[in-house]
Amino acid sequence: SIVFNIPTTDPGYDSGTGVWTIQPDSALPALTDDNTIIDGTTQTANQGDTNPNGPEIEIDGTNAGEASGFTIYAANNIIKGLVINRFTQFGIIITGSSANGNVVSGNYIGTDVSGTSDMGNTFSGVIIYTGSQDNIIGGTTPAERNIISGNDWSGVEIQGLGADNNIVIGNYIGTDITGSEDLGNSQYGVHIWSFAKGNTVGGATAEERNIISGNDWSGVGIGHSDSNRVWGNYIGTGVSGTEDLGNSHDGVSIVRSQGNTIGPNNFIANNEYSGVKIKSIETISNTITQNSITNNNSLGIDNVDGGNAELTPPIITIVTSTFISGTAPPNSTVEIFSDSTDEGAIYEGTVVADASGNFTWTGTPTGPFITATATDAGGNTSEFSTPVSSGVEDQARVEIPGAFKLFQNYPNPFNPNTQIDFALAEFCRVSISIYNTLGQRIKILVDKYLPAGHYNIHWDGKDAYGKQVAGGVYFICMRVDGFSAFKKAVFLK
Repeated sequence: SIVFNIPTTDPGYDSGTGVWTIQPDSALPALTDDNTIIDGTTQTANQGDTNPNGPEIEIDGTNAGEASGFTIYAANNIIKGLVINRFTQFGIIITGSSANGNVVSGNYIGTDVSGTSDMGNTFSGVIIYTGSQDNIIGGTTPAERNIISGNDWSGVEIQGLGADNNIVIGNYIGTDITGSEDLGNSQYGVHIWSFAKGNTVGGATAEERNIISGNDWSGVGIGHSDSNRVWGNYIGTGVSGTEDLGNSHDGVSIVRSQGNTIGPNNFIANNEYSGVKIKSIETISNTITQNSITNNNSLGIDNVDGGNAELTPPIITIVTSTFISGTAPPNSTVEIFSDSTDEGAIYEGTVVADASGNFTWTGTPTGPFITATATDAGGNTSEFSTPVSSGVEDQARVEIPGAFKLFQNYPNPFNPNTQIDFALAEFCRVSISIYNTLGQRIKILVDKYLPAGHYNIHWDGKDAYGKQVAGGVYFICMRVDGFSAFKKAVFLK
């Protein structure tokens, strides 16, 4: 292992930034042995937190010649807690069939020591290359988060045959340290291509979420690569889900690739072209499911040149306050969305079309326009359908709430209906349920991802089975990640 304990008397120390800069005058030796740890956080442990904005050790490649910052040929190595910038090739390259199970975490790759300025590497920030598998870029804690921004190619590249089953989680890719300012890479945020398979970008939890925004091409690009998954990320927005940090092309672009899954729970917004673009007749069986896709400058989902077999979108024929009906490709899976225009900001639910293509979804729409997608048995997802008005007023979200809040229902006491207002400070999954005095949940009113904003729902005094509840006291419970609130409601009978 390599630990750091450099005194402040070292000529590489900058008292203004609190950072020790190391400028190699040639390429650093490659890591050819397994289980090597290069740990910049040991400088913090030994000398104190002299740079509260980030790592204390900067590896500056200005004088290194034609070189990458770190080259890894071996397994189970860890590189963490460093600033890696200004190399003429990659910040970090992990390559070869022996380079498996490595971890890159807690680094600033392509920025200055504050994480706010562009000092990019000439190629990509990190590349996982041919044959390298099971590597992890990032982690699930703030300390493990990489800032990978300002690089002249992509933030993270996964390229080549056998570059499989790698994971990219919990990073800011294309933003500054705050996750709210544009510091984009000059090509993709994440680029998976040239026969790399089975890689994962993001995950099921907020801790695994990548912010992939502000990049000069698409946020995520997949080309000639199959069976990868992109889920749970913010693509085109910042850490709160309210910032406009669109990528300069598509949110996600897929070309000549099959069997990739985009979703669930990506928030794909504000991108200059489409939210998700599927291009070419060879690009089939790519499933786009249960995301929030909205406010992109072109289509929310764009299947072109035969992409996803250009599966026919559903046709919505009836929208009421309690159900939505229409037609879709027979036996396809239909996902219902609501939006302020013609994309899919809010995933409402799923229903399967019958053998004749008819479907009916039961539920109450949230937004002013309803759209739908269809996914066939082969995994091809259509574009969004033509939007149909729901009759629901667009709930104004011009002013973003500063905090999560559940308001007291009104009227209270009530019979038979009561209104419930709540506020979301960021895009998140929110659950609002009714409980009785025994602590039993009797009805779920909301359980979905919603953008930041102010919302109003109602409870009709019925339980999950449609039966009128008995008179008495009930509790309205709101839960989001890291927040919960209760209000007491009285039903008169």
